[in-house]
Amino acid sequence: MLKAYKYRIYPTNEQRLYLAKNFGGVLSFKYSLGYNNKEISDILKITKVDVRKRISRGKEKIEKMLSEDGGFESLDRLINSKKHTTFCIHLGGVI
Repeated sequence: MLKAYKYRIYPTNEQRLYLAKNFGGVLSFKYSLGYNNKEISDILKITKVDVRKRISRGKEKIEKMLSEDGGFESLDRLINSKKHTTFCIHLGGVI
């Protein structure tokens, strides 16, 4: 079971962003591990609606952090950018 540790996201431009598990866990399953929303909902024992909400809110939080630092306006643009082909989410802490 996931605990309330924070996640570190390291885009290729070396920015460090911290997210609570509600966003980081879902984003990690979705973008790093390639699970679909149904699979994520089964793993985390939450509804598919909650998965979509957490993904949306997590992306908004990352976009806000990136824009405050003069980065990208859109997380989708970051993920799809040829300059930023790697977008990794690393777990900070021990589970």
